[in-house]
Amino acid sequence: MSEALGITAFYIFIAAIIVAAVLYFEQRW
Repeated sequence: MSEALGITAFYIFIAAIIVAAVLYFEQRW
């Protein structure tokens, strides 16, 4: 159970980085 939770947290972390990068690049335009 904790392993699945860690994987879920990992994917949420990756998604947060992608969203932050997209917002950052949109602001630079």
